[in-house]
Amino acid sequence: MIIPKGIKAKKVFHQLRSDKEIIESPLEELSWREFERICYLYFKARGYKPRQTANGADGGVDLIIYNRHHQANEAVQIKHYLLSNNQITVREMRELNSAKRNYNCVLARFITSSGYTRQALMEADKYKIRCDHIDWVRSRIEKWRKSELAKSQ
Repeated sequence: MIIPKGIKAKKVFHQLRSDKEIIESPLEELSWREFERICYLYFKARGYKPRQTANGADGGVDLIIYNRHHQANEAVQIKHYLLSNNQITVREMRELNSAKRNYNCVLARFITSSGYTRQALMEADKYKIRCDHIDWVRSRIEKWRKSELAKSQ
């Protein structure tokens, strides 16, 4: 992994700091677990009552959120690829589609700090999977994170 100048590399990139430390950290400094956690905190702050799935082999779903608008559970898969240039592919879309059924969810959403291949987006359309990419993360989660920081100062 290539770390941009000015960003401190972590020795243990899978560690999970406190919620306060996660909120205080820029997106580029979050581990993949911390990125999942900040997504959880964002949805919780928005009143969604998210549930985290088991660590490790989560079956392709990181969060279950209740979608008030559709009155149904939504399976959420989260990938933090900001520093790697990886994109979400068809394979991940197919896995999420299967996983949503395993969790008895009607809806599915993919959140990534990178982007999607064209084929992945076509597959997502077929399965009706909502795809949130880095622009959504910056406009929603980062905006919320900054407002949380302002409240605490």
